[in-house]
Amino acid sequence: MLDKQEFSDYLVSKRRNEKAVSDSLKAFEEFQRFLDESGLERLSDFTQDHIFNYIQPNKKTNRRGNIENANKFMLDLAAAIAKGFYGADEAGVKHMASEINAYYLKQYEGTAVRYVNKRASHFLPLPEEFAVNSALLYGLTNSQFVAAFKALHGLIKDIYDNIASAPFDWGYPDFLTTDGYYNRVNDILFAFVYCGTLNSGVITVDANKFFTDNAVKRHKKVELMVAGFQRIGFKISGFSKKAEEFSVSSNNPHIITAISAYATAVKQGFGMFDKERNAYTYRAVECPTAQEYEMSFHVMMDYAPAELVKIQRWLHAEAYKCGYKIDPKEPAEKEMVLYKKGSKKFLLVGWNDSGVSSKTIFRNVFDTHKEQAEQLARTFPDTFKQDRKGICGHCDIRKKQAKPCAMKISYKLFGEELHNCAYASFWFGGVTLDNIGGLLDLFKIENKIK
Repeated sequence: MLDKQEFSDYLVSKRRNEKAVSDSLKAFEEFQRFLDESGLERLSDFTQDHIFNYIQPNKKTNRRGNIENANKFMLDLAAAIAKGFYGADEAGVKHMASEINAYYLKQYEGTAVRYVNKRASHFLPLPEEFAVNSALLYGLTNSQFVAAFKALHGLIKDIYDNIASAPFDWGYPDFLTTDGYYNRVNDILFAFVYCGTLNSGVITVDANKFFTDNAVKRHKKVELMVAGFQRIGFKISGFSKKAEEFSVSSNNPHIITAISAYATAVKQGFGMFDKERNAYTYRAVECPTAQEYEMSFHVMMDYAPAELVKIQRWLHAEAYKCGYKIDPKEPAEKEMVLYKKGSKKFLLVGWNDSGVSSKTIFRNVFDTHKEQAEQLARTFPDTFKQDRKGICGHCDIRKKQAKPCAMKISYKLFGEELHNCAYASFWFGGVTLDNIGGLLDLFKIENKIK
């Protein structure tokens, strides 16, 4: 149905290197086999369902992990047809290219919509009142700032709603790209602040600094973002790559003050919390003296279920008794609060499908504190189940490796020899305030914590 040599000629014309051409031709052969096996008699009968079935993982023609390459091949195929390869007048060939392009346009739109809807879903309700860091008030009263921050919340959510209804109007990608390209809203809004000066609710932006900022440079069609912001309520005057400066304002100047304060707070040390940062958490601008714990603790616990919050409050006290504290530069690991003492780490506790869960490693307590270890196993029996004898991708005892994997932990429990993987196992599910004490006691013994 398709001409391999002509596809090869197209790839060469695009100056692809030898390996890229070879990989693409292998994909061509796989796709041709897929078409043959699908029973498709005419290319004019080709549909987007065929593309879907070809792309999905675990299919004959496309093992898991090769989806990106399969996508690139399909787009190359459509581009080759558009350039006249395969005899563009042949019945059905143009139809195939049209179906491929329509399929991917739908994928690009769907990706953008899912992205912004996910961002909007991370926004949490704001408290009626909260004490604002005085250094971030920028001339507003506390009440004025809180009102402005609430208005900013609503405005950003309106932007996401508007993008979801027409992402291409905002310049969202109609091509394959990385996740970072979708962070368009905050990259541009924050760059206004970082490249400008706030005065009386107006940001005057240094245009050269803005357009050469890395967060801005990675995005295409920035002018469509600016036009979108203007439709939604921002006033942006003099915006041009040739301008020396341009201004950003709003009918509500306090909103401009609020976003300037928030962007400043984010830049001062909020980089690790991607979800929370992009959901405009008020914790970033809250007065530190009004917070019972570290800001990072509150940020994470605002998203945590009540039972995890209770356990983390207890664990926070236990960690501090032992000299372990939250490092503002590394406050979390595996999305769990991380308490550290130098390079040493305290017990990790978080939330997953098993409810409140903990991840740790035991090697020695099975010998040194056998009874406590067996009691822990009775409390958390699922942790020590041997579905695959502790095997993971790093270690396979069935292969009788000459050199044992460093991740494998072998031990005896109730007289039986068992195996766990330091990387993949020792997850404790169903942690409660009633049973975490035994887990922590053994953790402290294992790690020689007094």
